[in-house]
Amino acid sequence: MINYRLLRRSGMLLLIWLLLTACADTGTNGNGSVEPDLVGTRWSLTAYGDPANPQPVITDYQPTLSFQEDTVGGSTGCNEFGGNYTHAGDTISFNDLFQTERACMADGVMQQEAAYMELLRNADTISRGEDRLTLTAPDGILQFTAISPA
Repeated sequence: MINYRLLRRSGMLLLIWLLLTACADTGTNGNGSVEPDLVGTRWSLTAYGDPANPQPVITDYQPTLSFQEDTVGGSTGCNEFGGNYTHAGDTISFNDLFQTERACMADGVMQQEAAYMELLRNADTISRGEDRLTLTAPDGILQFTAISPA
């Protein structure tokens, strides 16, 4: 004899489970690979420029980069900046970047800032390890290390 009450209850549980798993955020980018979660991460620039010979940053003028949901901000080492970003798989883009306009007179700081912001604006590829982040633009790279949470 078929227990219709048990069958109906099992079917309802299966339906609920299917709905919950279909709506869950799996952290995948559509092709099955897991995207690194950038939200809440903070990074410190260690080198930039030519991928074959990246330049180290100027001591005491270390640029930073912080990700929130759809927004980004940080320091150029001299000025503060912010804007928006989109990220999917190994692609990234930064939009509507703005920054303060303070002048820093130490040697090379304004050149470092200009290079940092230019590479950030043009970055199109991202790769991330546990404590490393690299953004690649057509004209160079930005290499970061993670800033531990306070």
